[in-house]
Amino acid sequence: MSRGILIRIHLLLSFLLVHASLSFAQSSWKEETIQVANEFGVTVVFDDVEFPDYWESWSPEWQAVPEDKRAVAVRKLKIDLAKYDPRYLRTHLEKVFLVDDLAFKKAKYGGTNDHLQKWLYLHHAWTGDDGSHAKAMGFHHEFSSIIYKTYKKDFDEDAWQKNNPEDFNYAFKESSDENLRSGRLGLLGSKELYQEGFVCEYGQLTLEDDINTFSQHLIAKPELLNAQANEYPRIKKKVKLLSDFFRSTGYAPPKPKK
Repeated sequence: MSRGILIRIHLLLSFLLVHASLSFAQSSWKEETIQVANEFGVTVVFDDVEFPDYWESWSPEWQAVPEDKRAVAVRKLKIDLAKYDPRYLRTHLEKVFLVDDLAFKKAKYGGTNDHLQKWLYLHHAWTGDDGSHAKAMGFHHEFSSIIYKTYKKDFDEDAWQKNNPEDFNYAFKESSDENLRSGRLGLLGSKELYQEGFVCEYGQLTLEDDINTFSQHLIAKPELLNAQANEYPRIKKKVKLLSDFFRSTGYAPPKPKK
């Protein structure tokens, strides 16, 4: 057999192997999304990402997650979803859009949400918060916004803010691209922040961000948050308020392991 024929056979086999690998990857992530829909009642979307019409002025931009990373992204998302009763998710969440890049008005976002549509958007790298990360990750952060906005009238904002320092004011009234340009995006706590009643710097931007960052820790890192609550009175009171709020909506946050 001539060298030229051998080279052609090698190229053909390489092509078939790559094609088979891509086909398997696509089949795998699609099967994972079907499992999520069946188990949790949530549709996971990678392509054809859509945004509410009223977001048009925010100039949304996104990039798709590469197919070879999708199956892992969905498996990590299931770690987050498993923290909730499927009936609760079916009531409050319809779609999760997983992306590789997300921006509004050219500002990069790790995630966002629309509580009216029950849609949640998240960079795939911010899924799968199993409590082992130093930084809080994104699903519970965004999902808590949907819950907070849906049941806002039941959340005692005055009681919450009484646990902030007397002279403290949030940097912004609401979340926007300006918040992300502020440079105050730290996700790691400190003794000084805990004493003031915040789990991280990011929580000082808006009331909603404060609730989001507490929710992330309450659901993914209950042991760590419980330890902080036992040492810092402001943290303890906010944890109690937030836990009571979640329970009033039909969700019981996980209890810290002893």
